This record gives sequence, C-alpha cells and structure tokens, in this order.
Amino acid sequence: MKEVAISQFKAKCLGMLEEVRKTRQPIRVTRFGQPVAEIIPPSPLKPTGRLLGCMAGTAEILGDIVGATGSLADWDCLERMKFLVDTHIWLWSAVDPARLSS
Repeated sequence: MKEVAISQFKAKCLGMLEEVRKTRQPIRVTRFGQPVAEIIPPSPLKPTGRLLGCMAGTAEILGDIVGATGSLADWDCLERMKFLVDTHIWLWSAVDPARLSS
C-alpha cells in the first residue's frame, strides 16, 4: 500500500483520488509517520435493473377506484357554486334586454 504524507495529500488530493479510482489500489495518508486515513476504491455499484415497470404486481386494489368516495352533499363548493349561479341568473334577469343590445 502506498503511503503519502498528509501535506502531500492535501496538495494533490483530487489527483490521488482519481489514481485510487483507476488503479483500485488504496493509499494510506500519514501525519508525523502515523496513519490517519486510508483512501480505498469504492465498491462496485449494484445494477439497478429496469426502472420502468419495476413495481408491477406489487399493489393491491381495495374497493372501487372509479366511483365517488362520498355524497355530493359533502362538497361545500357545490353549495357555493349554486349560490353564484342563482345570483348570476337573478342579476341578468334584472337587466333591461333593450339596454344590452345598444
């Protein structure tokens, strides 16, 4: 195993990391002759396999996924929309149609 002083490692860090990656040989970093770190090559990456469809067959459908989950009465927005439509109709019925054509 190659040994390098910490000052030399600091000056040439990126190059030494690339050397370890290419040669797959570890480097020991020393300070005052005592080892402080070992730079080792990374372990090989696991193949990830295919991503598209990797979860196929792992889900379970429970119940109806198309139908409504509750009644329409549960939706407050429908009541507000009904009020707005009624108000809109009332306002338009109050306008003189002759005034609109000019």
